[in-house]
Amino acid sequence: MPGFLDKNAYSLQAEYASSLDGDYLGKCILKNFLLHWARLPQRDFSIPIGRNGDSQFATKFPGDALVSYQGEYRVIEVKLARVSFQIAGRKTPNGGWTFSKCLETDKGYSRKYDILFAIGVLVPSLGAGLGLDFIEFLKKECGLYDSRFNRKASPHELDFLAQCGFLIMPRQFVNKKTIDLTVRTAMNSRYGDFFAWGCDRQRCRTLWLNALTRTV
Repeated sequence: MPGFLDKNAYSLQAEYASSLDGDYLGKCILKNFLLHWARLPQRDFSIPIGRNGDSQFATKFPGDALVSYQGEYRVIEVKLARVSFQIAGRKTPNGGWTFSKCLETDKGYSRKYDILFAIGVLVPSLGAGLGLDFIEFLKKECGLYDSRFNRKASPHELDFLAQCGFLIMPRQFVNKKTIDLTVRTAMNSRYGDFFAWGCDRQRCRTLWLNALTRTV
């Protein structure tokens, strides 16, 4: 069954995942990652829905998530981007992710965190008619043939991770307000040392552990 409002969606689940608020979806995917790839018990992390008191830190929660590591907390900054396309004048589609406000808040204050966890989802913006074809093109260009690439998977399910690319960076390596990643060349970009496709469990886990240990 196609989407309810978006006739180009793969399914109702895909449509809902495409239309979820980015902050909420990002936190859902982070929890999925921590449970399945990082293999952390839930007692070792806290991901509040908002900063309005739904955690033991009340309204003073220091970031988007906290992860316990060797008796200390690591503050996680979560960013999420869906694929945007540059089509004009191109024979083949060029898709990218843009992660903004990596250094400062809306009010210009410096962001204080330990690890940037930026999630690029291989999902077109809601209602993008040609987006699905382009996503399939990018998927093949990136060699993403994993059997887990299930468009009907929901964000809390393990298979959903295969639709994501993860940029996992210790704060000291984040030196730009906005990070732009071209989907096809993400692994070979200047950020390649910190990037992994969600279908690559071992690399995801390695990058995560590296970020935890390199954080100062």
